[in-house]
Amino acid sequence: MPPEVKDQTHVAQSNTDTLTRLQADGVAQVGERLKTAATKDTAKLNDLQLDQGFHFDKPPQPGSTVKATMQIDGQPRDVYLHMPPTYDPSKPAGLILDLNGLGEGAKGQEHFTQLSAAGDKSNYIVAYPDGSGKGNWIPNSQHGWNTGQDPGDKADDPKFLNTLVDHLQSDLSIDPKKVFMVGQSAGGSGVDAVVSQMHGRIAAVADIQGWTTGKEQPLTTPTSALIVKGLDNPLAPDAGSNGQTWSGVKQFFSGNFGSGATETVAGMVGPDMQSTQATADYYAKADHTQAAQTVDNGQMHITRYTGGANGTEVEVIRGDHLGNGWPGSTYPDPSMIDAQGKQISATDTVIDFFNHHAKQQ
Repeated sequence: MPPEVKDQTHVAQSNTDTLTRLQADGVAQVGERLKTAATKDTAKLNDLQLDQGFHFDKPPQPGSTVKATMQIDGQPRDVYLHMPPTYDPSKPAGLILDLNGLGEGAKGQEHFTQLSAAGDKSNYIVAYPDGSGKGNWIPNSQHGWNTGQDPGDKADDPKFLNTLVDHLQSDLSIDPKKVFMVGQSAGGSGVDAVVSQMHGRIAAVADIQGWTTGKEQPLTTPTSALIVKGLDNPLAPDAGSNGQTWSGVKQFFSGNFGSGATETVAGMVGPDMQSTQATADYYAKADHTQAAQTVDNGQMHITRYTGGANGTEVEVIRGDHLGNGWPGSTYPDPSMIDAQGKQISATDTVIDFFNHHAKQQ
């Protein structure tokens, strides 16, 4: 047999032997490889526990949500971290910070916005940091964000959120062009308050039913923004409140918590809330947008500011019946979907906006 034919026969036999061995090992071999890969991923995730001041209640796993505690200026700050089930260190994931509304807390925010399940489909790690402010403008409220309007609130939220991102980017595979922030109601206001102090690392934000106060630091980094507001919002009116007593608050609290709640808030003065237009202008100015187009689609009114620096845009969605909730949410009670507004899904809208507004440079 000629040498070259003999060599080819040897290669063919070698390939056949390899195929036979693989077939013999079958699923067991594949399963062992997957188990090894999963072990490596878990070890990588467990590295987070080694960071000083960053401790998980239990080891984080792909597809799970776990609670962690950080120390900021000697004070514990909690965060819930959700890892997508497909997390792979070789494929950088996006990161979403989801800021809770006043009184809701970080864990409730995960159920409320349902961003964990939606983010899984687009390979997003979702972090739910817990607000620590008291929100003295609503009695006995908790989990607020420091927007500069409560003299007694000393929480350094920008330091907390920047440190959180630092830790996660250090220990996990995160695409720096896909770091986003979203918040609902007071959480949306929290996003507006801190984005200018996030050192340009945020690609886009979503303010769902929130507001600017006029006390925000100037935003110098072009940042795309999605703003969603209910025109019937009794707590954060589309036109703003300017610190006046809320006429809608009494009705809201009475209708949702009984007539006795009306007396509790009878003389309450709300925070300075700028109009939705002022919030849009805050981002449009930083983005240097060139045009604004409004489309009315029945009960939905959509304005888009396009042509911004580095491809940034501002999109404002106003709805006649979106209330003050997270539109489309059925948490905590499916019967509340009408109160939350069902013309749009805020969850799907936020994910779609973030998917299309990663940093271009």
